[in-house]
Amino acid sequence: MVMLKKRPAFGSRVHVNDSRAIGGATRGTPRTGREHMIGWRHMRRSRIASLFAILAIGAFSLPLLASTTAAVAASPRTSPQPSTSQSSPCSSPTSADPSGTPMPTTSPTGWNLVFSDDFTTNVAAGSWPGSAYSAKWTSYTPPETDTSGAGSYETTNVSVSNGCLILHLGTVGNTVQVAGPVPILPGKGAWVGQIYGMYSVCFRADAGLTGFKTAWLLWPDSNIWADGEIDFPEADLGGTMNAYDHEIGNPSVNAFAVQNTDATYTSWHVATIKWTAAGVTFILDGKVIGTSAMSPSVPMHWVLQTETDGGAPAASVAGNVYIDWVAIYAPAS
Repeated sequence: MVMLKKRPAFGSRVHVNDSRAIGGATRGTPRTGREHMIGWRHMRRSRIASLFAILAIGAFSLPLLASTTAAVAASPRTSPQPSTSQSSPCSSPTSADPSGTPMPTTSPTGWNLVFSDDFTTNVAAGSWPGSAYSAKWTSYTPPETDTSGAGSYETTNVSVSNGCLILHLGTVGNTVQVAGPVPILPGKGAWVGQIYGMYSVCFRADAGLTGFKTAWLLWPDSNIWADGEIDFPEADLGGTMNAYDHEIGNPSVNAFAVQNTDATYTSWHVATIKWTAAGVTFILDGKVIGTSAMSPSVPMHWVLQTETDGGAPAASVAGNVYIDWVAIYAPAS
């Protein structure tokens, strides 16, 4: 049985580690029946009706540096208010640089830095994106639900404080709050991406968030899942990070996967997707962890999709994901 789920359109979630790989790559991992049940994801509301008729059919080198001397490779309804823990500050050496890893400001050879955000202007919970960020960010919004259907994409649980974009995850009343911020590239509208690029994010999460996950991904502007999907990092926040590149034309199969990296969410990390015509390279904290030869060739946009992991977590589970900075590059012409 296939269930259609939300925006951008068809998408897989919950990649079961059938290979039991430890810090290794696997190819051709099929999804289980459970994955199909919860795997069709996130449509834009304007396209949901037309998409219900569709069935889904189906390098190692990177100069990522984590300092400023090199760029990263390093409808409508009233939303419930988040809990007061939303305002908890980032754990940080300084509020100007919470992670201790400065946001890149220059471009490595072959790339142009086209978007970056260091989150220097505070925005209270309930006001995101506000005037400070509305030109650079959009988000999934109610009444959209996440992949499992258990989480509601909210913006009242998103804030900026002490140099971090903060996504508060938890249950408020009967609503399991999740979040999906989406950067807007300069000169482009919301939900409009590019062909090839490099995408870096510096982040950490509170402990005790088992049942919530990141599924930060590149998704095709076409909203056709068979055009491709790239996910990194993807995993339950209580586990270790994985990376996935889906088979073009048969996206229910992973063309490439890196599973069980041993990297947990409670420490600061920089995750980078390097997407070129030659393939997709996954980089964690400056180290290449895998490269896939499967490369989508259509425009894709980046979504920091943060959601439930297969169903509603325990009502007592609550905490924050902190994003210190993000950076996006386009290929140099």
